[in-house]
Amino acid sequence: MIRRQRRSLTESQSERLLLVAQLRPVAELGRARIPVDEGESGKRSTWKLEPLAFETLDNATERGRQVLRDNHVTCENWNREDVREPCSIAHS
Repeated sequence: MIRRQRRSLTESQSERLLLVAQLRPVAELGRARIPVDEGESGKRSTWKLEPLAFETLDNATERGRQVLRDNHVTCENWNREDVREPCSIAHS
């Protein structure tokens, strides 16, 4: 049986992981809707949410922040400073 050797994350991987963990809750709210072909779905739904990837995280986060700004009742459940200010961690 061959075991895979464990290793720690590199600094850039750690920064990326922390960035995604910080932005994902807001980015989930800003995921874009993608139309679905009628033959593909076979049911009533005509759209699905865009998959959340690192490349689309910034755009989804901005849309999510806008959703939170527009819906001030929801904002009370979130840390308002995180909603208003961009992430302090630099992209690598």
